[in-house]
Amino acid sequence: MSKEYIQEKSKEYKKLKPCFCPAIGEEIHFTADGLHHLKYKKRRPRKHKDVHYRMTLIEYIPYVLEKATVATKELDKGKPRNVLWSLEATVDGKIIKVILRQQGNGKIHFFSVMQKNKKKDIMPLFFVPIAHIRILCEGGACAHRLSYIYIIFSYRASTFYS
Repeated sequence: MSKEYIQEKSKEYKKLKPCFCPAIGEEIHFTADGLHHLKYKKRRPRKHKDVHYRMTLIEYIPYVLEKATVATKELDKGKPRNVLWSLEATVDGKIIKVILRQQGNGKIHFFSVMQKNKKKDIMPLFFVPIAHIRILCEGGACAHRLSYIYIIFSYRASTFYS
């Protein structure tokens, strides 16, 4: 996890040429904003480990842009108006997510890349009654209703599905 590796990957990023993304139907550009976002978050340097992790995913970006079939679009109401797209594709058994951004009427450019983490998959396992709640009804009659909450565990999806 050396600085030389990060510099090498930065040079690799700078060599990326604009490519067409069929999911959006537009050409995607690789700008300094995208590289800056891989190294910084809200104008503060990311942790070295996080930068290294994101730099290792640079090689997957063109593949995801070409192979993704669906793009999820989000509008940001700030000024300038930002439009974000999220694309996903499976590469070598990993789900890679790429974020694209368009500021105002500018060109669509790469903004971020990450690997979806299966450890963060959350599934409800069972219900637990927590209380009988007394509800007053019309005419002074009372009714009891049993309330439930989800007990949620975070675990690897592979342990659940195997």
